[in-house]
Amino acid sequence: MGLMQREKGKRFERDIAARIRERFGCDVRRASQAERADNPDVFVPHGVAPFKLTRLWLECQDAKNPTPTKKLEQAERDVEAWTSKRESYVPRWPVVIWHQLGDRTSYATMRINTLLDIVQPVPDAESELRQVVTVELEQFFEMLEVV
Repeated sequence: MGLMQREKGKRFERDIAARIRERFGCDVRRASQAERADNPDVFVPHGVAPFKLTRLWLECQDAKNPTPTKKLEQAERDVEAWTSKRESYVPRWPVVIWHQLGDRTSYATMRINTLLDIVQPVPDAESELRQVVTVELEQFFEMLEVV
């Protein structure tokens, strides 16, 4: 990946972190290069924000030809690797926040079971629905605000 693409990616991650920080009033971080293997692109540290936000595993993509499904598969692999290193953990929700260059709207892509966990969690139940769904980013933020 070239320097220009890395810089564009950093800007997008910073923008997403700033939007979450402003909207939810919480600490939001970008993973450093050293911790990329153990943290998502953008994350909310545990214990500093609403519980839903700390469960998000956010991967970001700002591209001419975005590939949110491939990024989602990467996020799912990363969550699985992260989980395998811990004896106890809070399950993480893989979500891709993406934007196509030239478009005004950003989107959030995830599996439908993740979306169901976010909007209407059922204790000790896991949906078998695994279809990929995409919503506008602002709608996703609204869903995260629902208690």
